[in-house]
Parts: sequence; structure tokens; C-alpha cells
Amino acid sequence: MQQFWKRAKPILCAAAAAAVCLACFFVVWFHYLRGCETKSQSVYLNDSYDTKTSALQNGETTTQQFTTHSAVYGVGLVFQRLDPSVAGTLHIQLADAASGEIVLDVTGNIATVIYDSYTGFLLDTPVTDGAAHTWLLSVTPTYTQAENQLALAKSTATAKDFGTLHENGQAAEGSLALLATVEQLGALPVKGYWALALVCAALAAGLVLLCRKKCLGKAMLTFLAVLALGLCYQFVLPAYSAPDEEIHYHTAYALSNSWLGLKPSSPENNFIQRACDDDDVFSNYKTTSYTYRYLMQHLFDGAPARTEYTESQADLMGGYKVPYALSAAGITLARLLRFGGVATAFFGRLWNLIFFAAMAALAVRLAPVGKGVFTAFALLPGCLHLGGSYSYDSCLLALAMVLTALCLQCALQKEPVSWRQTAGLCALCFFLAPLKAIYLPLCLFVFLIPSARYAGRRSRLATRLGAMGAAGVNFFVYNALTLYQVLRFSLHFASDAGADRIAPITAAGFPFMGAGVAAGSGLSVALTSAAANPTSTYSLFYLLAHPGVLLRLVCNTFFPNAAAYAASFLGGTLGYLNLSEINISGLILVGFLLVLLVACLPVRGEEKRLCGWQRILLLFVFFVVLGLVGMVCIYWTPSAYDYLWGFQGRYLLPLLPCLLLAIPFRRIQAEGDTFHAVLCGSFALELLTILNVLAVVYQR
Repeated sequence: MQQFWKRAKPILCAAAAAAVCLACFFVVWFHYLRGCETKSQSVYLNDSYDTKTSALQNGETTTQQFTTHSAVYGVGLVFQRLDPSVAGTLHIQLADAASGEIVLDVTGNIATVIYDSYTGFLLDTPVTDGAAHTWLLSVTPTYTQAENQLALAKSTATAKDFGTLHENGQAAEGSLALLATVEQLGALPVKGYWALALVCAALAAGLVLLCRKKCLGKAMLTFLAVLALGLCYQFVLPAYSAPDEEIHYHTAYALSNSWLGLKPSSPENNFIQRACDDDDVFSNYKTTSYTYRYLMQHLFDGAPARTEYTESQADLMGGYKVPYALSAAGITLARLLRFGGVATAFFGRLWNLIFFAAMAALAVRLAPVGKGVFTAFALLPGCLHLGGSYSYDSCLLALAMVLTALCLQCALQKEPVSWRQTAGLCALCFFLAPLKAIYLPLCLFVFLIPSARYAGRRSRLATRLGAMGAAGVNFFVYNALTLYQVLRFSLHFASDAGADRIAPITAAGFPFMGAGVAAGSGLSVALTSAAANPTSTYSLFYLLAHPGVLLRLVCNTFFPNAAAYAASFLGGTLGYLNLSEINISGLILVGFLLVLLVACLPVRGEEKRLCGWQRILLLFVFFVVLGLVGMVCIYWTPSAYDYLWGFQGRYLLPLLPCLLLAIPFRRIQAEGDTFHAVLCGSFALELLTILNVLAVVYQR
């Protein structure tokens, strides 16, 4: 019997995990999603109301004729109250002017009317054929107290597609303010929600089973967990939800065009794409429940038999193209396979996600200590969101993880640093350096490796000079011109808060914000927009000459917003800029913080980790990057501001593993390996994060 329970225990634990997962999905559905199938969207047929009708007389009917060209589920009117003691009933009727068919016939209490805003009335029989219909809307009040208590808002001029307006049976000028409910959400998004619930329950059960049986290595478990949750993120937070993702998507698409030999026909345009990939519904940066419905309806659409292209002057990232290579390869393959627009956008993202998951697994495999740190880091909400997006932050986070883990391996191993490890360090520094210059100090992790870990002086010089040289050369190839212009700007306006005119930067790339100049990209805005729209911004040398101003900016920036920056650092706002109203619950963030701290704990009996000077180096790199982020904010902060504009905690995400590993745990130690507990804890918190996001999005 004991042997039976021993064998059954992993299966029972997996079943319990699946049951808890489904229970959480049920609670969110019951509280937030129940009944959302009837949620509707409306369009204004006439919203230019600048006057009102004459008072609606008791028992008299006011009518409005109008035409619609799409489905109609309801109509809305704007009532205005003429007497505060209004009471009685209201009869609303909507009939097809041609056939006389009545689709809305309702009598209700006037007390339920919303004044000076739209009051909606759902049709008894929704009209969903999408054809043009001419309607006759009738409004008849029956008062129980004083007369002439209501009026309707209208425009002075006759609106488009509106016919005759009759007030109390008499023809009148103008058109009623009117909206039409043109669609309802329907059951498809809710079915998708429950399909996701079943997938998450199966993933939770599978992870618990694998962790209990310990039949897979830590690296493989990390890869599967990151990939599985990342795929869930792809549907919960689809393309165009990450910061500036439209620019990154267009850049990857343009790289795909260059591989396929496609160029715009007009010299005024710089971007060309298939017409089916140019989708305003999917790319409006506003993820809603309707976005989910659209994805489910069109995910498996194919490209039209005849390919048509659209051209535009879309913003693109210039310079360094390496971080876009994988997503461009995915887009190219999707186009060759004739995928539709939605599938192409997903497919390009998928390759970045696979690379991010593989690099997270490689970091876990390389790290001699703190393997759980890298797993917990890769499963943070901000990392998963950015890691599976088109943003170059996906490549940045992946390379930063592996570089940190490889430097730790070389620093703590007993064997001398091999030539293979030296080549790996040089390659990582080479590819990492041009991504974003504020993270260039990460290459200093090479100096974590003590001299005693090298086979000799030649090996030490080859590793350090090779890594620094590879980083420096690749960095200056893409950023030399921009560095010169930033330095010229700073020196020229050292005595002033900022500049009234600045020579615009060319497309050689921008050092602080990464691969090239793009509209909306950090410091490039401060330096380029001044040429067209003169403005005064702070300069670094001005603040160094006025330390009091610098101190005030720093204090006003960090003291009031420390909690928000800390939450963003842990992924509390995911990777959002445009959808910042989606915030992860503080309880979930506290859970992630506890998991990270548990992952940092040394195992009792484990060999000594990093020594004092190595921890100091990690902290030094962290604060140097923090200073560089602050310097970037200085250059785009208008001099009228008394705080640094644009700072976000997520900018420090690549530094989180080194910050955690620098914590000197001496007296607090774990009794055993905490990796599987950290993995399961992070996985559970990520499922709660997904539910948090769904609860917000489905209410939109």
C-alpha cells in the first residue's frame, strides 16, 4: 500500500494543480467575465448635437428617419431634462421604414433615463444582415406630473444619412443625436478563455508531474516552462502590445523585404508590406476582448491568391539589424507559406520566443550556482512579455542572461578558462554591445573571472582584451557619429539648461536607445525634434555645473515614485507603454519577489559563491547602468520640468540577476535544492498574472 501511494503521489499532486488552476479560472470568469457575451460596441450616427428639440409633449410622438449600413443591435438617444421632477413612462419604437417591421418596441420608466448622455435601447430582434436599412425611430412620453418635462439633443444641421425630423408631429430642422450598437462580443472569446484555461491546467499538471519525478534536467525544465508560458502570453498579449512594437515589427518586416528583394516603388516611401498584413484592427495598440475575437476568427486565414502591397513612410529602426534577424526569418517563412496577416505577426514573434527560452535554458545550464535565479528571472512577467515580442529587448535579455551565467561559470570553476569559453565571451560581448549603449557596462562582467582561473597571462589577455575589443569595435561602428553629436551638443550648451536648435542626427544609429534612430525612441526625440520644434532640454554638463539642480531632479524623480519603479522592475506593468492601465496585482509582485529571494539562497554545504570584490563589481555595474539610464532621461527632459522624465524600472531588468547574485547571504541558507520549488512558484505566479491581464482586457 505504501508503494502504491508513493507511485500515485505525483499523479495526485498533478491533478490537484490542474484543479486549482481551473478553480482560479472559474473565479475570474464568475467575477469578471460572466455575461460578457452581450457586451457591445457602438458607433455615432450623429454626435454633433449643439441644440435640443422643443419640449416633448405628453402623448405626442417625435420621429427621426435615418439609414444604417451595418448590423444594428440597439440605438441610443441623448435626453435632456427640463424639469427636475420629471416622472412617467417612455415609449420607444424602431421600425423598418420600407417594410414596417418593428424591431424595437419598449415602454419603460422615465426614471431609468440617463440625462445629457446616451441612453441605449437593445433591439428585440437584432438586424445582422449588414445591408443598408432606412429606419423610423419614434419617441412618445407619458407624464404623470407636469407637462413638457423632456427634450432630445440634436444638431442644428441635418446629419449624413438622416432624413426628416418631426417634433411632436411637426416637421423640424436638424437631426437627433443618435448612436447605433453595431456588434456584440458573442461567445467566441469566452470559448477561447476556457480553452486557455484547459491548456494552463494541463501545463500546471505536467510541470508538477515532471518536477516530482525529476525526469528532466533543470535546463530542459526551464526551456519548456518559458516556452509554454510564452506561448500563452502570445495570445493574451498579442503583437503590438509591447513598447514601440509597431516600429520593431516594421523593421523586421523591412529586413524580410530586403531578403526577398522587395522595395517600394515610390522614392518617398521607405516601407512596403502585403495588404493583408496592414491591419488597423489588429495593430491599434488597444488589446481588448474584441482583439481576442478577431485573433480567433483570423488566426488561420491564408494570404489572398493575388498578393497586393501597400507602401508607407512607416518609422523603422536603423543601424544594428542582428536583433531582428530571427523575427525577420519567421516573417519571411510565413510569407513563403502564404500565411495570413495575423498568423504572420504571430509567427515572427515565435522565433524570438524560442530563442529567449533557449538562452534561458543555456544560462541555467552554464550557471554553477543560483540556477533558480535565472529561471525565476526568465519567468518574470516583464521578461516573458518582452522575450516573446518583436522588441530588441528580447535579444538583449537573452544575451545578458547567458553572459552573466558564463562569467559566473568561468569565475567559480576549478579548471582554467578554456578557449571555447573565451570565444563565447567575446561573441556575447560583440553581439550585445550595439543593442543599447546603456548596457555596454555588462561586458565588464568578464572581470569577475579572477586571474587564478586563467591558464596563463596569454589566456587572461586574450579573454579580457578580446571581449572588450569585440564590444568596443562593434559599438563604435554603429554609434561613432551619434556619440560625436551628443558630445558636441553637451559641450555647446554646457552653460544653458538646453538647446534652442540642434543639428538632426543621421540614421547612423543612436547610442543610448539602441539600434538606430526612430520616432519615439528616447534621446533621439530630444535631439532631433528641436530642429523642427525648438525646445529647451537639460544637458549633462549643465547639471554637472549646477549640482543643486541635479540633486532636485533626482530627489523629485525617485522619492515619490520609488514604489512604482520597483513594481516596474519586477514586471508590474509588463512591458507596456501604451497600455499602462494594465497593472499586475501587488500581491503577485510580492510573490515574485519572495521567489527571487528564495532562488538566491545558497544551499547548505554548497561551495562558497562570489567573494567580496566580485559582489562589489556586480553592484558597480548595476549603478553605472542606473547612471546611464538617468543620463538618457536628462537629455529628453524639458528644462521646465523639476523631475527626470521617462524613467522606468524595466530599463534595469537585464541587471536583475547580477543584483540578486550580489546579495551576501551568509547566515540564511536553504537545507536543500530550491530549484523545483522556485520553478513551480514562478509558474503559478505567471498563471495568476495571465488571469490578472485577462480580467482587465475582457472588461474593455
